[in-house]
Amino acid sequence: MKKLTTTFLLISVLCGFISAQNQLESVKKCWGDSISDYTIPIKSLTSSDFNDLQFLKKILTDKKYVFIGESSHQVEEFYQLRARLINFLVSELDFKVIAFEHEKIMCVKPNNIKNNIELDSLLSFYYNSRMINSDSEGGMTLMELIAKSDIETTGFDIQFSGSNPNRFRIITQKYIKGIPDSVFYHDSLFCCNNYDRKNLLDEWNIVMQQVEINEQDKIAKEIRKNLENRINWLSFLPFKTQDIRDSLMAENITWLIRNIYPDEKIIFLAHNEHINKLNFNFTCMGELLPDTLMNESYVLGLTAYQGTTGLLIGQTVSLPGNKRNSLESILNSAGYDYVFCDFSKQIPLKNNSWMFEKIKRQSRVRSHQQIIPNKFFDGIIQIKSVNATSFDIIN
Repeated sequence: MKKLTTTFLLISVLCGFISAQNQLESVKKCWGDSISDYTIPIKSLTSSDFNDLQFLKKILTDKKYVFIGESSHQVEEFYQLRARLINFLVSELDFKVIAFEHEKIMCVKPNNIKNNIELDSLLSFYYNSRMINSDSEGGMTLMELIAKSDIETTGFDIQFSGSNPNRFRIITQKYIKGIPDSVFYHDSLFCCNNYDRKNLLDEWNIVMQQVEINEQDKIAKEIRKNLENRINWLSFLPFKTQDIRDSLMAENITWLIRNIYPDEKIIFLAHNEHINKLNFNFTCMGELLPDTLMNESYVLGLTAYQGTTGLLIGQTVSLPGNKRNSLESILNSAGYDYVFCDFSKQIPLKNNSWMFEKIKRQSRVRSHQQIIPNKFFDGIIQIKSVNATSFDIIN
């Protein structure tokens, strides 16, 4: 029995050694040995003490726009970290506006929140957004921050949300008068696949020829733009492509900055694959934004080393295993639960050559894709372990 126990212990130690050795070997030696020179630990996903985020002030000193991504929607820790980053940017760097990867009509914030009824109404607006999930602790934190502050919100996605036709009708009718109820009814039927696209497109085109709004009212201008977006998207269906969607989102962001918030600092929230400055799979939104805008921007990706994420209704999936010398393996070699790496101010050296060449990265939950880190992002934050959060509506 003693021999068996000793043998078991030896096997356990050996397995531990092999596991540790495999971890070390998952990253090229010179990259792993120098990773601490290029990374900064973040101490918390939720703390209101921002001492560990002060390094961002120097990095963002001349930036008017910050794009915050995520490698997958429906991840609790991404919601938490984004809420904390937004709180920091608003309270310490004077950012005033948040723009979501979501249909504009679902995101524009009504007039000042004055009572609990209006607060509940605002929260319901965001309830089913994949970018603010009310089933998430981080999502609720962000909703409460928005509701109780002078932060303004908007959206830039072109796709119909489809999940709240009543909100679309109520908000549109508040700011644009004279639209027949029949058009809203037909629009709601179309969202349920029960009305002809061409007929609806014709009806909205007639409406747009008659629209008159108060040009001094920012929200009214946004609601009119939302109708223009709706017509654009209808005109491309059923032949929509990712390139078309991203090109229209880029146009929306440019319009938003030039026409609604020319003097404000703005936070944009979207999937990594939209905010990327380069994408090998399609022409993404980040590639299509004007250089003058991008020169004032910082593109910050979020990724994870391991864990689970949501996919569709009721589905949770595990992140794929990390490849040798993948972005996630390299960042994990720093040994932190939450780690930041800046690419924007680096020069190519032997020890950081991974930032300037093609390496694997996790993107969508079931795939690995190639990336050139400093061409795709200005910086990235990796969370070691993440967990899926529930999500009841596909948007």
